[in-house]
Amino acid sequence: MNPNYTTDGPWSSDSEFVSSPDGFIAQVVERDTPRETEANGRLIASAPDLLAACEAVVNDCDAILDGDDMSGMSDQELFSAIRRTLTFAIFKAKGGAA
Repeated sequence: MNPNYTTDGPWSSDSEFVSSPDGFIAQVVERDTPRETEANGRLIASAPDLLAACEAVVNDCDAILDGDDMSGMSDQELFSAIRRTLTFAIFKAKGGAA
């Protein structure tokens, strides 16, 4: 498996199927309740957003640790921006609209 392979987002879910603009990604198999199946579909569909948020946070943290932060923001502003990035990704993974 190529760890650098990704399928571009945004992904979407209709509770049973997860798809991207390029087509089918996955089918969510209903093993439990429809509510759990829908939640699993939302979580899978949010994968590109969660990956992007994690990558952005890692990049910001690397810049802070290396002393190369060129954003011009204070530490508090930078950590607030990082928190917003993660909060939005979590919101979408839990079914919030983009």
